[in-house]
This record gives sequence, structure tokens and C-alpha cells, in this order.
Amino acid sequence: MRYNRYAMPVDPRVLQEDFKSSRGTMKDIQELLKILKGVSTAHNLQKEELTFIKNTIRKLWYSVNFKKGINLADRENLFPVFREMNRVFKGKKTVPVLYRGVKMPKFAPMGLSEKDPGAKEILEGLAYGLRSWSSDKQMAIDWANGVADDTQASSKDRDKVVFKISGPSVVLDCNAVLNFYYENYFRGITANDFFLDGNEYILKLEEPAVVDIEHIKDDLYQVSVSD
Repeated sequence: MRYNRYAMPVDPRVLQEDFKSSRGTMKDIQELLKILKGVSTAHNLQKEELTFIKNTIRKLWYSVNFKKGINLADRENLFPVFREMNRVFKGKKTVPVLYRGVKMPKFAPMGLSEKDPGAKEILEGLAYGLRSWSSDKQMAIDWANGVADDTQASSKDRDKVVFKISGPSVVLDCNAVLNFYYENYFRGITANDFFLDGNEYILKLEEPAVVDIEHIKDDLYQVSVSD
């Protein structure tokens, strides 16, 4: 990915904290696109193709929680895959409101509490790009606090942020995908291995702008953004 193609690149300091993409990532993405573009609905997908989609999305996307899969620098390459998945699995195109929980980066851990003049730009960089959001605000708070991924210890002395966005355009409605897998369990297709989260929506914000910052309590803030 060449960041000068976009209006707002991810802060290079954030990229320095990231990991390397797994080997074979681009080959997997091309195979996913080939499968998805070849069908009009998920019902046209074969069992082997559905299994490949599930396993590959788990490897590339779900595993980023464990510093594996596809990194921030390469993540935009999944945009056409998620867009095709939303078409094939008949996902929603927009929702009323979504949330995303994050921690402030290590290079500005208390940027909000200490009123860092560069905090707004840092926040917009954290909201930028292809990211996972949730319709469940408490889940976003849990991610911000480190409860969801068991990182409470490393979350100390870092501001926590819950982003809020109203009426966003959805790239992928993960509920639509999960519901299809659950409904087709009788075909031997399972979703027992987590590959997407319930109430997860994937968005691609190109020019996020902070419109409001609300101090909730202690080191937790709600940041409303538009795009």
C-alpha cells in the first residue's frame, strides 16, 4: 500500500508498533476474490469454498488480535474482499450507529488526559482506514479497557477511547456472514472456529474528522467522528 494515495495515512509511528503480515497473504486475498466474484449469492458457494473463506478470514483478519495475519500497512487489500462478501452474503449497507474501542498509542499514551495538542490528529489516524467496529457499545468499551483481549496490564497509564460514528456506510456486515454459516450448519459448515465477531461491522473511513470528545470517567473518553 502506498499511503500517498489517500487523504489521511495511518501515522507512521503507529505502523512502527505493528507486526509483519503472514506469508502468503496476497495469494490468499486473490483466491478469496476469485471465489467470491464467481457467485451471485452465498448459496452458490460450495462447502469447500465456504470452509476456505472461513479459515482464511480467520487467519488474515481475526488473528490480528494476536499480532498475526494482515498488518495495518497491507490491510486495505482486504477492502475488495469484504465488499464482495457483503454482496454475496447480503449484508446491510448502513447502520444507525457504531462504536470502536482502542487505546492511545505508546508514543502518546496519555494524549487526551494531558491535552496533547496533537491528540486530535492522532485520534483521526486511529479511526482511519479499514477497521472493525461494533454495534455493541459495551463491547467497544471492553476492547478499549483491554478486557476483550486480556491486555488490562499493558493498558495501564494509557488513555482509552471509544469512537462513535453515526450512519456509516458498511463495508461488511459480519452478522450476515455468521448467520449464513449458522443456518447452514446442516451442510457440515461450522462457525465454531471464530473468524468474525457478532455485531461486528467493518468500515473504511477515508477522511475521519473528530467532531466531539467527551470525558466519560477516569482515563476513558468517547470520541465522535464523521467521515
